[in-house]
Amino acid sequence: MAWVKGPADSGRAPGMIGRHPAVIGLFESARVLLLLVLTALLLAAVAWFIGIAEQRPLAAIAAWAATGLGVVHGLNADLETHRHSLPPTSLTLLVWLLVLQAARRTRRALHANERLAAAGAPLVLTRPRLIAGSVLAGTHLLLVLVLAFGFGAIGASVLGFARIIVLVGSAVLLGLGWRPDAEPVRARVRDLAGPHWAEALAAGHAVFRRAGLAALVVGLLALGAALALRWEQAASVLALYSDATAAAVGLTAVQLLFAPTLVVLGLAWTSGAGVVLASGALASPFTAVEVPVAGFPVLAAVPQDPAGAFVLVPLAVVLCGIVAVIGRPAWHLVDLRAVAVIGIEMLLAGLFVGLFASGAVGPGGLAGFGLQPVLFALAVAGEIALGAAIGWGLVRLAGRGRAAD
Repeated sequence: MAWVKGPADSGRAPGMIGRHPAVIGLFESARVLLLLVLTALLLAAVAWFIGIAEQRPLAAIAAWAATGLGVVHGLNADLETHRHSLPPTSLTLLVWLLVLQAARRTRRALHANERLAAAGAPLVLTRPRLIAGSVLAGTHLLLVLVLAFGFGAIGASVLGFARIIVLVGSAVLLGLGWRPDAEPVRARVRDLAGPHWAEALAAGHAVFRRAGLAALVVGLLALGAALALRWEQAASVLALYSDATAAAVGLTAVQLLFAPTLVVLGLAWTSGAGVVLASGALASPFTAVEVPVAGFPVLAAVPQDPAGAFVLVPLAVVLCGIVAVIGRPAWHLVDLRAVAVIGIEMLLAGLFVGLFASGAVGPGGLAGFGLQPVLFALAVAGEIALGAAIGWGLVRLAGRGRAAD
């Protein structure tokens, strides 16, 4: 935005000029895309120099960069041997954060426009947030799809299109302030359903954030416990490679690229929804399987023959909901409406995460890997909502006890 002042002796009021919402969204989209494209080209160039002995043409750099750009956005790569459809979620999360920050900068620019309008500047104020957000998301989606399909080895699929739309759309919506606890959303709910539901929306969203964070900690602890208890099985994978040291370094790097996915798989196994190690092979606290897994240490650590006591493991996810309600006296604001909000938000979040934590990682049986998104979302949402309901009941009982005393 620019401030343009007339001459001091002209006797006219200073002129003020703000940017059109579409220009704001377009500019922020260009910033993110430029960074992503340059990074993809740099990484592809490094890979080309490493594999130069294979006499790859220079044009491979552009093809690899476009393919990588599509894959990190959730699209499917058609490789020579198979279709790879499991996104490297560490990079995908980075893309999501970049788009989120772009949307937040857009919101700040729109607020500056509002201040200019209040001071008398002639600005476009008819749904500026909708205009800027649509341009930001639409430009990003369109250019990524053009580059990925035009230059990369990307295959069309419903799952891939759903991922990229959800990835970019959710980041833009949250960045522009369209959150469940945002005042405009609460005001709309207050008008439609009454003040009690507006309060429940705010309280439920707060519990959702606390319980979601606790659930991710449970997934991380489950992953660490699996590696600790089955370290020999995990380490034995390195023996399959000719150079165990180089394999350890390479496999660690690859596993870090999928670190968020691995944490979510730990939560999926703990919740009872299970982990699909290969097509038709679901490992969970309730089921035993016997199937070869891909050559990654962390996959070898997944229990394929769980002990009987493991059926109690899903209680850890229920505990997340309980603690998120009764952990502090200031959190004792939940009622049954808030519990319903928690369940719905957790269900949607589970479906969102599940989209990026399942897919093909190889040919044959590895065409199905990860988790089952719907089952995962239902299990986690149901268990955390149950925990929140138990926490609500405990708070009510404690309140009655104090009243009786």
